[in-house]
Amino acid sequence: MNKQLKEIEFLIEELPIKDRLLCNNFLKERNFQSLLEIVQADIKLGLRHNRLFRFEKPYEEKYKTLNIDMLRLLEVNILLYTKDLLTPGTVATDDWLIYG
Repeated sequence: MNKQLKEIEFLIEELPIKDRLLCNNFLKERNFQSLLEIVQADIKLGLRHNRLFRFEKPYEEKYKTLNIDMLRLLEVNILLYTKDLLTPGTVATDDWLIYG
């Protein structure tokens, strides 16, 4: 398995539990678009929670413990991995991007 793909798999553990399960399935199916959408949504909700937490009650408990920096790293890894797969002249190793 590609090093970057292993990093993605490791960083998925930083997501909320329900999203982890979905994202692990998306990773197995090589559905990187859906995986990226969930990660980006969690980043936005986590940032919103952090802003609201300063002024009001917490937005949702599951976003309280999110490590936004790790989620951003996950987002970057997904983008870099899919960019490498789509770049002409790049030889894919044992993995392939599937859009469906």
